[in-house]
Amino acid sequence: MSETITDTSATSRKRRAIPWLSLTVVMCLAAVAAYYWWETRIPRTLRIAGGPEGGRYLQIAQGLARELRSRHGVLAEVVPTEGSLQNLELLAQGRVDVCLYQPETHVILRQASGQAETIAGDESVRFISNLYTEAMIPIVSADDDGHLLQHEGSLRIGANAKRSGDMAMAILLRRHLGREQDESSVLTVVPYSQVRETLKSDDVDIVVITAGLQAPVIRETLLSRECRLADVPLLEAMLARNPSLRPVTIPAGYFHTAPGPIPALEFHTVGLPAQLLTATDVPTRLVEMLTEVAMDPQFQRGQNLSELFSQGAEFADGESEFPQHPGAEHVFRPELKPLLNPDFVEGTEGIRSFVVSMLAAIWLCSRWWRRRRILGEEHRLDRFIRRLLEIERRQLDIDGQNSGDEQCLQQFL
Repeated sequence: MSETITDTSATSRKRRAIPWLSLTVVMCLAAVAAYYWWETRIPRTLRIAGGPEGGRYLQIAQGLARELRSRHGVLAEVVPTEGSLQNLELLAQGRVDVCLYQPETHVILRQASGQAETIAGDESVRFISNLYTEAMIPIVSADDDGHLLQHEGSLRIGANAKRSGDMAMAILLRRHLGREQDESSVLTVVPYSQVRETLKSDDVDIVVITAGLQAPVIRETLLSRECRLADVPLLEAMLARNPSLRPVTIPAGYFHTAPGPIPALEFHTVGLPAQLLTATDVPTRLVEMLTEVAMDPQFQRGQNLSELFSQGAEFADGESEFPQHPGAEHVFRPELKPLLNPDFVEGTEGIRSFVVSMLAAIWLCSRWWRRRRILGEEHRLDRFIRRLLEIERRQLDIDGQNSGDEQCLQQFL
């Protein structure tokens, strides 16, 4: 009988424990799902660092903002800037989420100013994709012969802004022409809107614009017929001394065909790929969406990204001075995409060991508690059995013939 009572009580305890266990599991799963959603959610706003008015960066940034808004409902704000270096600084400081950048700009400009090559926070910068090639476009006034090596006297070079890729390429051009140590050779800031007026008034000898060939400032300046392209002398030497540069050929008549094609002959220069950058803390899913927009043929046609359209991932997934963001890797190499979102994995990295330790502690405590209860129940059963044996022994000692025997038995019970 005692065994039956024990089994019944154990079964009832198990039945009571099952609902609580199920409820605990459901609550844990709900908490994990909520945390996963929180870590992988897409922000509703995004800040993109573009560039100056008239440049290609601003056009691309505005195009990306429109696509994110129409396709995914993300409100993207485009921040006008001076150019590449300011874009990179804003991104490293966490003041923007995405920016466009010309490679090597921060190295060239900071070397020229005697500063450290690294920028505080640039270890958090990540590469997304190449978008198009930025060509170095040296422009002189229409009545200038354009022979830069034969230029006598001081050489005054103008560029858009001190923190722009234009200024970085102007420094490289001055170095290539052997004017770096020439104190009479100066670099002057010439905004895009003042290029024609500055050249016409002879305030500078040459203006260096580094942008995509679709940039409005290049077309407007050359189509005015007040300015012309200046040939880059000894181009192969410039390419050999600067491995990050690549040759760029502009076909005759690219900017204008008739009457009077611009350029009149095939023009050779150098360039760099314009890159789309982001930060490590930008959600992976958002970077995936940005990369998908950039790789969409419809977007490429709308923005005249001919290299990206014709070469695809081979051009986009090129080399960069920054590591690639996991979100971009998932688009270019989908076979490497993990089952869980990397943001969730990284966000839970600090608490995984704590959770495992807590689960182990709970299991050990529950095991100890079960053993304690079992031992306690065994002790009680032993006491009952000893009491029952004592009653049986006393009963045998009493013969039951006297009238007081019944009262003694009642006392034992």
